[in-house]
Amino acid sequence: MAVPVEETGISEINVYEERNGIQLAKARGIGLDIGTSAIKAIELQQSPAGMELLHYAVLPVPAGTIRNGVITNPADIGAVIKHVFKTGKIHDKEVYVAIAGQSVVVRQVRFPDMPADEVHNAIQWEADKYLPFSPEEAVIDFHIIGPAENEGEIEVMLVAAQNELVNSHVAAIEVAGLTPVAMDVQPFAILRSLGLESLESQRCSGLIDIGAGTTDVVIFKGDSLKFTRIIPFGGQRFTEAVAEGMNCGFSEADDMKLQAGKVFFGDEPEINDPNNLSVKIFGILRPVLEEFLLEVRRSIDYYKLQNRGESIDELVLTGGGSKLVGLERMLEGELGIPARIGNPFENIKINPRQFNVATLTNLAPMLAVGIGLALRGVEEA
Repeated sequence: MAVPVEETGISEINVYEERNGIQLAKARGIGLDIGTSAIKAIELQQSPAGMELLHYAVLPVPAGTIRNGVITNPADIGAVIKHVFKTGKIHDKEVYVAIAGQSVVVRQVRFPDMPADEVHNAIQWEADKYLPFSPEEAVIDFHIIGPAENEGEIEVMLVAAQNELVNSHVAAIEVAGLTPVAMDVQPFAILRSLGLESLESQRCSGLIDIGAGTTDVVIFKGDSLKFTRIIPFGGQRFTEAVAEGMNCGFSEADDMKLQAGKVFFGDEPEINDPNNLSVKIFGILRPVLEEFLLEVRRSIDYYKLQNRGESIDELVLTGGGSKLVGLERMLEGELGIPARIGNPFENIKINPRQFNVATLTNLAPMLAVGIGLALRGVEEA
């Protein structure tokens, strides 16, 4: 599912490697993830040896330049994107981009069984029933999932993004001298990066992507997306709580959260040490974590209510917020669903002579969107 930006699609990007006198083409793809707290660029290439990481870079976003997914200062963000590409030594100009936030709507709707062109017309007439904003102010796309439970009906995934959000991303990308080929909806890019789209059809999984500003809760069965909700709550809330509780600046609080943040369960020897920094931070974060857990629980309960109590087999966590040590164990214990941190590098070859593997392992949860976008670029090259 994507919001098309250019009708021409991606141009084929081929790098040729000669082996035994035979030229072999390597398809490349570049994913650009413009997040609230950081911009991430990933370049992958498909070779006979498999999918390989070619280049990547991550740089922070200037405060206040992105609000609710909308880029408020395209010139500043464009400059950062340009610096990201220079830092990562990424030279190709065509990129796949993701959009997210409250200005993006993903809904599963039903229509009478009809051809795609008629679905398109029906959506144009009925879009205002499903969107919290005017259809005239949005880019709308759809995907026919397949037959619905009721005979004579089809399930359709409706995706819409407000023009302001789409246009702000295009403007920033063009300032950087790049060409946006297509815009994916962020959860779909993550599913691709984790290989979750190809799971067996009877397995039901939940994706919890904890970004800086928002958290996406996505439930899917096999390759069919069943439920999605955007929670206006992300890793920045954790950092803000630490900053207030420790009486320090946001940047210092973020460093403390990353270095000493941890969920305790009562069986750790240091839990009774009031001077332990991790214990102090956990005490500050506890009410915020409880609020976060409540929102995730509500999302899962609503899904079960709408799907006759269907169980969820596993939860997969991604995003920078998922790096809080012990968070997946907390969710597993409180919700009774096996939980793990997703690893988008699981099926990607990393050259240890070119990259620091430990650094990439640490960054992996926050690179899932960029990797999923780059994979799409490779697939369509």
